[in-house]
Amino acid sequence: MARAGAAAVREVLAWWAALVVLYLMFISTISVLECVVGVAGAALVALVARQVRLAAGGRPGAKGRLGPALLAFPAAVCTDTGQLASAIARSLLRRPDEGAFHTLRLRDDAGPAWACALLSATPGAYVVDVRHDSGEQLIQVHTLGDPNRLERALTHGGRR
Repeated sequence: MARAGAAAVREVLAWWAALVVLYLMFISTISVLECVVGVAGAALVALVARQVRLAAGGRPGAKGRLGPALLAFPAAVCTDTGQLASAIARSLLRRPDEGAFHTLRLRDDAGPAWACALLSATPGAYVVDVRHDSGEQLIQVHTLGDPNRLERALTHGGRR
């Protein structure tokens, strides 16, 4: 119980520190009032961020797929940008590439909220539906090209 409490405090403090630094980077004049507002606002948002993560299905201490997915994200953006540019060029030459819809099965340790946000943030994919079927979390995704490293990090079983 004490270990879970310490983990919660560490998580909230990590959120708080990151948010304070971000806030201080974006204000033009650092004054006492600005610092008080930033510190208090960051504390409130840090507490809410933990609760949102828990509500989205995150479990304290659970090892998720967020780390590998975040590492795969920059390469996925670059790859998808190339695929999007190619699709635009083909469209201008009157040979459109419309992409396709696929059903993907999320890994058990991939939270659907952040997994869908990461996939939709790339230029070559967007999530249009999330559903639960027989204990599995399935997402309907429109993609332009082949599966990238990000998609493989978040899903298993390939495209349907």
